Amino acid sequence: MDEEDRLSKHVRCAVLCVGLFLFLSPGPASATPGGADSCRSALKEFVAALKQADITTASGLIEDIDLYCPPQNRIDARSNLGLLAARLARLRLEKGEDVSGVIADAEAFLAYGDHWELRRLLGELAMSRKRFSDATEQYFKALELIDDTRFTRTPPDQETILAVHDAASEALSLSSIPVEPTTRGGAPTPYFAPTVRGIAVPKKTPQITFVTNKAEFDPRGQVSAERLLPILRKETPHSVTVIGHTDDRGSDIHNLELSKRRALRLKDYLQANGFPGSVRVRWCGERVPVRLSNPGGYTQEERWQINRRVEVFYGQGGVSEERYGVCAQ
Repeated sequence: MDEEDRLSKHVRCAVLCVGLFLFLSPGPASATPGGADSCRSALKEFVAALKQADITTASGLIEDIDLYCPPQNRIDARSNLGLLAARLARLRLEKGEDVSGVIADAEAFLAYGDHWELRRLLGELAMSRKRFSDATEQYFKALELIDDTRFTRTPPDQETILAVHDAASEALSLSSIPVEPTTRGGAPTPYFAPTVRGIAVPKKTPQITFVTNKAEFDPRGQVSAERLLPILRKETPHSVTVIGHTDDRGSDIHNLELSKRRALRLKDYLQANGFPGSVRVRWCGERVPVRLSNPGGYTQEERWQINRRVEVFYGQGGVSEERYGVCAQ
């Protein structure tokens, strides 16, 4: 068996088990009167297409599944199709196909199917092209899909969940567009929540960014500071710790003082806008840079931008002394 046949078989096997589950577990009732037989027929054809990794035929059946099948079957079908699209896209990339074409096709399939693996892949490709805001949106969507038991019945393992979460953090550090930290119902989005499918993730808040060599919020940092307030109102912590950082330009003494002023700037902002708890301040200068998955993939200016920040910690996890013990307080 050559490499292409092996990979094609891997793609088919990846969706087969889920596809059979979808077919053998129909919903409680058809979406339209008398449509149960039509639903079963559409699902049977859909699973057959999945087995053959025939994404064109599978996509063409989504309309019938939407019309005749109950909600969970529709969700399962779209999830399976998204998984197949992700696996086929990775196969094309491994074969050396043009990245632009792979991205365009993968994004087009979102009209028919969605899966956290597809969103993760789109995030990775956006990062490779330095489309950081797009990457942030894709990684956040991947976490939402992982956390939603309707779309992801069996979640990925802990290592994968944490890897997606870390990738979201890295993209967000460079994104020019602050993201909403809460859902429409007021709950934290999965990225900002303390767990994703029961897996504890690093406690995150919107990262507050600053103008170069100043203790002033940059435009993105101002929006992030404003969006931090509803999170704290929702979580109601008794206290928070804000930790200031700088990039590695300038002396250690200068950077320590600058990071202290940045942390104090956020403390003043929180207290002036009604946060009732105590605010503890620490400052690290350049001593605790962001851990990047691929430092060589960024320009020097991007690495500096990532590190001009103030982090906010609260809750059970607290501040890791192993990592932040070098900081002043």
